[in-house]
Amino acid sequence: MKIFVSAAEISSDIHAEKILKSISNILASKNITVEWCGIGGPRVRSLPGFKVWQNAEDLRTMGLVEVLRKYSFFKAIINRTVLQIDGFKPDLILTFDYPDFHFKLIEKIIEENAAPNALRVCGIPPKVWVWRSKRVEKIRHLFHGVWVIFPFEKKFYQSKGIPVIYEGNPLLEDLPVQESIDFPKKPLETITVMPGSRDGELKCHLPVIPEALQLFSKKINKPVIAQVPVPEGVDVSVLRAALVDTSQVSYRFMPNGSSQSLKETQIGLIKSGTSTLEAAVLGCSPVIFYRMNWLTEQLLRVMIMWIGGYLGPVGLPNILLGVKRREKSVFPELLGPEVTPESLAVQLAKIHSDQQLQNQFKNKCAEIRSLFQLENHETSAAERTAQRILNWVDHQPRSSAILETRSNMMNGVISFIWSSVNLIRRFLYQNKILRSYAVKVPSILIGNLQAGGSGKTPLVIALAKAAVAKGLKTAVISRGYGATADNPLGDEPLEIKQAVPEVNLYIGSNRVKSIKAAEADHHDLILFDDGFQNLKFKPKTTVLAVTDRSRSEVVYRDFDFESKHADLLLGTKGVQFRENFLNQTNKFIQIDWQLECSIEQPVWLYCGIADPSELVSFYRDRGLQIRKIITVGDHDALSEDAVKSLMADAKKDGCVLAMTQKDKVKFPELAGNLMVLTRSIRNQDWIDAVFKSTM
Repeated sequence: MKIFVSAAEISSDIHAEKILKSISNILASKNITVEWCGIGGPRVRSLPGFKVWQNAEDLRTMGLVEVLRKYSFFKAIINRTVLQIDGFKPDLILTFDYPDFHFKLIEKIIEENAAPNALRVCGIPPKVWVWRSKRVEKIRHLFHGVWVIFPFEKKFYQSKGIPVIYEGNPLLEDLPVQESIDFPKKPLETITVMPGSRDGELKCHLPVIPEALQLFSKKINKPVIAQVPVPEGVDVSVLRAALVDTSQVSYRFMPNGSSQSLKETQIGLIKSGTSTLEAAVLGCSPVIFYRMNWLTEQLLRVMIMWIGGYLGPVGLPNILLGVKRREKSVFPELLGPEVTPESLAVQLAKIHSDQQLQNQFKNKCAEIRSLFQLENHETSAAERTAQRILNWVDHQPRSSAILETRSNMMNGVISFIWSSVNLIRRFLYQNKILRSYAVKVPSILIGNLQAGGSGKTPLVIALAKAAVAKGLKTAVISRGYGATADNPLGDEPLEIKQAVPEVNLYIGSNRVKSIKAAEADHHDLILFDDGFQNLKFKPKTTVLAVTDRSRSEVVYRDFDFESKHADLLLGTKGVQFRENFLNQTNKFIQIDWQLECSIEQPVWLYCGIADPSELVSFYRDRGLQIRKIITVGDHDALSEDAVKSLMADAKKDGCVLAMTQKDKVKFPELAGNLMVLTRSIRNQDWIDAVFKSTM
């Protein structure tokens, strides 16, 4: 068997060695010889018969700016490697970590058709569950499957329909966990310091550490001993030159001694990465930090702003503990400009002086450790992973269909223009240059900031059901999007009427006219399905449905700060909501959805909604197997004959055609091989709050 390997970073060298040794042993037991070659660090290069095409140390860099500076160098390596692969014709391509380099490499391999029959496996894929989640589609396109080392990653990739292998974490499996639990820890003044292994990391981190430890020593009024594990491939002289003993701080350099040092110490000053998890597992509470080149940091800030920022933690221990927002992190995190000698010293001193905090961290370390306690196996995690990969070589895995919302700069441009126009309009109405009609009866408007796809209609239905249950004569006013000759109401009003037959519908583009008609009919309550941007009328209560979609993913009609005009914000889709929403804690509520349909059969999914990707993610996370996706525009529909044909084709594929209730109302006579996807709102407290402020 021929295997191409690329472990292009020192940190992935250990993982790669373990997996490759296990593959070699399995093949040897079957009398199958192995030829392997590629890019690796010292451990991979030491494998018997491994042909080195490039040393991993040559690729060691970090940050956008640093990569741009070496662009021609990386491009030359990729071009040369693809030519070598074309001649080698591997059966298996294994990459480990370093996604930006490997994505470009695999793209070039596919473009040149250099290894048409090779199975491509992405080992230790990028942290798409942290941010830049749209790279999931790139992974699907470039690789046949992924191998992951954290349990939550398995669930994430499964939810995205990507074949995934998780058999435990080989690195954590080898840690002296049991030994470290009862191992006598050194005094708190002895800490582990791990500034990183990449050249760029050391350049950014080493200058700040000496002063931070000096300040730490002054704060606790004791001399500090810093144990510094030296990663394989890092020149210890670089560390010695930056970390020089003083009367207050002394340094002890430990070649390849991370496990030993973390086992002995109670506190660690550790750069963000796998080492923070290693620390927590071994009972060493990490102060997590990360700095980068100034220009790289500014570029990342811009990317986060436009791509849809990640508000959660970056440290693996905090992620594994389920922390959703970085300021709520269990273990302290300092990033970018937050990383100063003073801030690091403050965090270290805080742990040193607080016995209660030490006990809390000890318990949290134990909680993290328990996440990796898998059932006993006769073989190691590396051996089990290797066997699964070889099984894939024999039977190539199949990705399931998935739909992701793609970033689009044009969306951002349109959003800015549309939002700016509405900003001017609001100014005119607020200053009474233009006049609004004040609704005379209790009224609730359910609107949004983005142009569709926020889940307003289920909120209207929930409020309408509650109003009817209270005995209120209720009207629903809607613009009536999607109206046709066969369905003059439109799909959403028809869906509302079917769900709550007792309500009266008023449809039309002139909402003030509809309001006056509803008032004349003596309704107790008026509900508005949409209309936040229609400033010609003023309801009693305004509820906004907000999502975590960025302006590069969907078009927005208002800027986020316009949400201040709402009485209540309901987070309907997503979990990574922006600061502009979350800061309004007194009126932000996360909606909790629950299933109301069986999802046992695999499906072809028909979507005529504004945000099909959210729908796909929701039902896939709950076990729905989606083989194929058919999308049409929001409020649009295929002909009934075309849908019947889809139902027949889905049945031939062993599937059932699935669609939402919003799509189903367009086909009232449709029956047979069809599943209607339904979900409802689990938490209802917000409804009582809305009625209390309205009636």
